[in-house]
Amino acid sequence: MSRAILCLLLTVGCASSTGVWREVSSPHFVVRTDLDADVARRAAATLELNRSMLVSAAWPKTDIPEWARTEVYVLDGAEHQRWFGEKIESVSIGGVPEQFYFYGDPGRWESRSDLAVSPVSTLRFQLAVRMSRILYPDCPRWFSQGIARFLETVHLSADGGSVVMGAVNISELRNYAQHRTVSLADLLAWADSDDSTRWGLDGMSWLFVHWLANTQSERFSRYRLALMRGAGAQAAFAAAFPGLDLQATDQELFRYSKHGEYGEISAPLLPTPGAGAERLLTPSDLHVVRARLTAAAWMMNPGSVSRESMNAKVREQVDMSLALDSTNVTAQWLDTWSPVAQRLSRAQAACQAHPEDSRAWQLLGGLLNDTEAKFAEVENAYRRSLALAPNNPDVLNDLAWMLQGQGRWSAAMPLAMKAIKVAPNSPAVLDTYAAVMLKAGSCTNALAAQQRALDRLSPASRKENPGYEQHLEEYRAACAQRRPRR
Repeated sequence: MSRAILCLLLTVGCASSTGVWREVSSPHFVVRTDLDADVARRAAATLELNRSMLVSAAWPKTDIPEWARTEVYVLDGAEHQRWFGEKIESVSIGGVPEQFYFYGDPGRWESRSDLAVSPVSTLRFQLAVRMSRILYPDCPRWFSQGIARFLETVHLSADGGSVVMGAVNISELRNYAQHRTVSLADLLAWADSDDSTRWGLDGMSWLFVHWLANTQSERFSRYRLALMRGAGAQAAFAAAFPGLDLQATDQELFRYSKHGEYGEISAPLLPTPGAGAERLLTPSDLHVVRARLTAAAWMMNPGSVSRESMNAKVREQVDMSLALDSTNVTAQWLDTWSPVAQRLSRAQAACQAHPEDSRAWQLLGGLLNDTEAKFAEVENAYRRSLALAPNNPDVLNDLAWMLQGQGRWSAAMPLAMKAIKVAPNSPAVLDTYAAVMLKAGSCTNALAAQQRALDRLSPASRKENPGYEQHLEEYRAACAQRRPRR
């Protein structure tokens, strides 16, 4: 296929590779691209604007506990197609940091099928999914997809000073109409699906969320708040919508799809302060980019090559990166195979070379702990990491666990409490919190947290981590011998 034809197929903004990779960092994103500097800057600005639009519309008074910038890779159309195939518009890879993959000029990330309807945005969809994972850690799939499809149509007002939320998502309304075999019961049980039902579930998730927001706003607000506070998804739904008649609601949703008012509301735009920083990527960085792309492409198409082959290619790129720059922090994080002593030496050098990188200090703390270094050294590394990224639940949790193990439960308490606020459904965080609460004398909280930690594990994980169940039995025995203090 010729490049000219490909550009036509990709509609607008077919930007070409310059052969030079650059990075633009903004308050919430790190953009890496081989497109030109203007595209890189506009990509960072577009990301921040769209994030601000979503926060302004849905979470204006919520402190979103982020601790790592999202890595965003922007390729030209041909390169994106080579890695991910023809049908994939964008890619989101979960984890820390989360990774997004887009292609072309940022102007093409938003589209509309008709000037009479609101535009939709693959970027806003990916951002909304990410933020719902952070804010509603135990939310069901229908909720995260529905919220993302609902917020995908958020747009600026004519004067650019406000955001408008609640517009019809024409694509998802069409999906609902064309896949009427999908029921609300199917949606609420949505775990995974094949291609024959996915489009219908996507459409119904948008419609259900839109209907809840417009006709059941008070109950829907209670449900979202319960999820945000860490309540289990089923318990939160039962409390907010007791005795919901699924069949009757199915019929109501059909009527709503035909005759709903689809009310829209406006809210002031809350811009994100802060300027970006720019740099050219080093040869070492380029190997990390290739490692990221290799792993992301395999995740989107795991049948393309074996996992072993993919891991070998990633390892090759990481080794080449470290050979060029042994202090490359991202490469060090990806390197899980080198001898611990070598990794520790590299991490110590990385902290000297990059003292403002929280990940370097976190990695150093973990490696020091693995090598049974002096407690003060481990604590110092973790404290340095938290000074740079105060909301990182992994560091908060690791340090709290170590402190309570040293008998310093009062020092561990604020760390454990902050970790559970940021990651209320993490088994490891709950396990640490339970240990701290037991030492503080609160049996009620300790037992409840340890039970929740156990409940969050899959059957396979329970077998792999027997300590969670052992801790619960130990706490029960200890609490039976003393009067619990509430």
